[in-house]
Amino acid sequence: MALGRTVQEAGIESKSTAAQLSMRAFDYGHSARLFSARSSRTAAKQGNAEQDPAAEVAEESAATEIPGDSSSASTDGLPESTADTGEHEAELQARREEVEDLKDKLARSLADMENLRERTARATEQSRTFAIQKFVSGLLGVADDMERALESVPADAQQHKDPAALLQGLRGGIALTHKTLEKALNANGVQKLTAEVGQKLDPNQHEAMFDIPNPDAEPGTIAVIVKPGYTLNGRVIRPVEVGTVRAVKG
Repeated sequence: MALGRTVQEAGIESKSTAAQLSMRAFDYGHSARLFSARSSRTAAKQGNAEQDPAAEVAEESAATEIPGDSSSASTDGLPESTADTGEHEAELQARREEVEDLKDKLARSLADMENLRERTARATEQSRTFAIQKFVSGLLGVADDMERALESVPADAQQHKDPAALLQGLRGGIALTHKTLEKALNANGVQKLTAEVGQKLDPNQHEAMFDIPNPDAEPGTIAVIVKPGYTLNGRVIRPVEVGTVRAVKG
């Protein structure tokens, strides 16, 4: 809002300056003509050429006449004050330069406003896209716990007669909870990031937690997957935690 007011004030000031320059130019020309008329009248009196009062009034009226009125008397024959004219021209030139400077500042302000609008739009879009990142990070631990619980109950536990019903219900409940959680995460742009054993380590998606010596595997590849990773709208918010193969010396 402050920048908008600055631009508006600069525009108003520029228009006001241009109007003042026009009025000053008129005042300067009027003063020069009046001064020339009075000087001519004084010279005529000193030369014993006594002038009729009515003619004197007419002459002064012609000197003060507004430019552009074709019915007024002409003052072309009157002498001009070179010093005053030069001073007025210098001031007018200074005013013109001031107006050009204001125009330049106005153009720069408008460009800055446009750049600010674009940056704000980008920042707003990023904030909207990743607003739930902190919330999602907190839910990832829940997903991990659900996976551990599922792994603790063997898939063939339901085949045993004694604990079959309990284990089947436990496993089914945990599986359903995990599925519901994954569905909620996916609805908010969260996707599970996985890796495969033997895959080349990608530092953009994988995080090596430890390394294992293995002469039969290529060094730098994934040996063990510790924990899956997750992405939010395509951005990795937690890489896949893995163990890598270390080269065996000798």
